[in-house]
Order: sequence, then C-alpha cells, then structure tokens
Amino acid sequence: MATRGGISTLKGIRYQLKVVLYYIPAVLRGEVETVRCEPRSAALSPQDEPSPVLLDDFSMLYPDGRKVFGQAKSTESHANWTVSRLQKEGVLEQLAEQHEMDSQAELQFVSNARSTSLEALSDRARECISSREFVGNLGKELREELEDVAQGTARPPEFWWSALRRVKVVLLTECHIEELIRNYAAGRYRDVDKFVAVLRREIEENPGTAFTRQLLLSALEKAGLFEQVVGLSESIAQTGHRLEPSPSSDTGDQEIRRQIPEVARAAGRRMADDRVSAAALSGRLEVHA
Repeated sequence: MATRGGISTLKGIRYQLKVVLYYIPAVLRGEVETVRCEPRSAALSPQDEPSPVLLDDFSMLYPDGRKVFGQAKSTESHANWTVSRLQKEGVLEQLAEQHEMDSQAELQFVSNARSTSLEALSDRARECISSREFVGNLGKELREELEDVAQGTARPPEFWWSALRRVKVVLLTECHIEELIRNYAAGRYRDVDKFVAVLRREIEENPGTAFTRQLLLSALEKAGLFEQVVGLSESIAQTGHRLEPSPSSDTGDQEIRRQIPEVARAAGRRMADDRVSAAALSGRLEVHA
C-alpha cells in the first residue's frame, strides 16, 4: 500500500494507474472480460496536490473464468526487489492474502524493476510437484529466503509452495506502457492523445469499477471517439477473410466491391459516421491477394 508522502508517493500512484491502463487494450480486444481497480484506504497528506485515488491493487477476469490479482509497485532507483524489501512494502503479505482469497487465481507482481528472488522461488515452486520436493531442492540462499518469507508472514513453507506456483513477476517500464497503449490506438482512433486521456480519467475517477469492453467503448464514444475502419489489409488479418480477385479484372473489381462491406462489418470497425466511405466502395482501397 502506498504510504503518506510527497513526490515519491505520487509517482508510485501514477505508475499504478498506468499499469491498469496497460491492460485496457486486452479488454477492448475481448481477451479479458474485466479489469478492476481496487482502491485502498490510505490517504495523501492534505498539502499533496493533485491527490489521485490510490490504486495499489488490480484484478482481471478472463472469459473462461480465470482470475488475476495484481499489485503494482514502482521504484525510482530501479533496484532489485529483495525478499526483505518485498516484506517491508507489504507485498508478500498481500500475495498471501490474495492466495487465501482464491487459491486458483494468478498472482501478479508488476514493477519497473526486477525481483530475482521472487522469480527464482516461483519458478522453482512450479517445477516441483510437492512442498517437500520444493523445500528439499532449494539451494542454501533460496532456502534461507523462503524461511524469511515464512517467518515474516506467519505462514509455513507448505503454504508458500502453493502460493508461489501462482506468482508471476511482470517487468513493465512506464515507457513500455505508453508505447503499447499508443500503438494500440494508432490506426483505430484519430486522436491518440485524447484516447489515452479519456481512459486515464475513467480509471482515476472510478475506483473499484470493473471495466468491461462495453463500458470503455461507451466512455470513448461519449468523448467523441469512435473506432474507425482501418486499412482493408488489417481487416482481412483480423477476420481471416481474404479477397481473391478472379483472372478477369472487371469481374475481380466487382467481387472486391461486393465483399468490402462484409469484411468491414466482420472486423467490427466503423468510421465516425458509421459507414464506409464512398471512395472505399468505389474500389480505391488497396487489396492484397
């Protein structure tokens, strides 16, 4: 959980917001059913401005019912997250509570810095079929770190073998997040900056909301942002349709014109005026055989 403070606290909160933003394209593509921001009860000092909502945790639900519980932590030094540091920041206790809440859920720790110890412990736990094998096969250094984890969280190594098997460490820099969200919006929305700003505002102003594709598209459309029909080649790639012109040029052109509306509909794209332009229907779109 973020603690009371100034610049460093605010930077950490902004990183948490960006991590949630990172998973939004997966919701818009239908790969993730919902992403939910989990607000925390901590508050910034009154003199700290601006004071965005604290979003230490997030959760995701997949269409097949799989769940993800996540924590997002940034560090200015980009130094490795040691076990003692994870303990001090409350990360390990939160992982334990999340595992107790749902033992089948994936537990993500997202940061702009590595945690080699947590990665090594979780990798080794997945390799072993029992807690006894897990503990017995650890080297001296990792065994000592596991003992520190167990003692610091008041949970036995057997519990941590089960929990660590579900842990995934995700390395995400702010530059990577910004690049991904902009790459997703490019070609789909005419105003990429506005696209990012609208989604960021939705996340910041609606803590605790489970963001679905429908909810996100509604917010974008209220802001005057509509997905546009992009290049025909991209529509073909997304739908699996390919246009195969016949040897006759005239016949091929007619077939292309006949299939363009079908491909556009199947791709789920539309321009701001919800129709493919007359220029596209007249055959001026590039077609790849």
